Amino acid sequence: MDRRKAGDAVSALALILIFSFMLNYIWESVHEAFLYKGFKCQAELYIMMILEAAFTDASIIMGIYLGVAALWMDILWFLSMKRSQLFISCMAGIIIAAVIEYRGVLVLREWSYLPAMPTIFGIGLTPLVQLSATGLLTFWLTRRILHQKCACKQLKRI
Repeated sequence: MDRRKAGDAVSALALILIFSFMLNYIWESVHEAFLYKGFKCQAELYIMMILEAAFTDASIIMGIYLGVAALWMDILWFLSMKRSQLFISCMAGIIIAAVIEYRGVLVLREWSYLPAMPTIFGIGLTPLVQLSATGLLTFWLTRRILHQKCACKQLKRI
């Protein structure tokens, strides 16, 4: 891997972590407030709970990204996303979310939903699509930033 590609890969991985953390922090905060029951607690505990969930979600999205990168042997696969890569990313997000929600809601009963939460087979619809939605948005935002960075480098050379 040449130096430029290695630098772009490091930038991409950093942006993926940052964007996925921020997007999932927002998602978790909104969902906890309106669609889950039983999480009313002190502010410090609430913030730590949301931070932990957002960090876990960001880590999962990074794992999905790296998994697709390994399958296609291209660390910068998102720059020219193929439908098959998007499909695998989405399906991985949905499957992982389904396992997490099934375990947390139906097996361990760690959390439950308010009546406003739409469900499929007892699993919340919005948590089911969260990792796919925030993951794809993360990849798109990272691609936009990285394309701008590459365009600026090319302009400086002229």
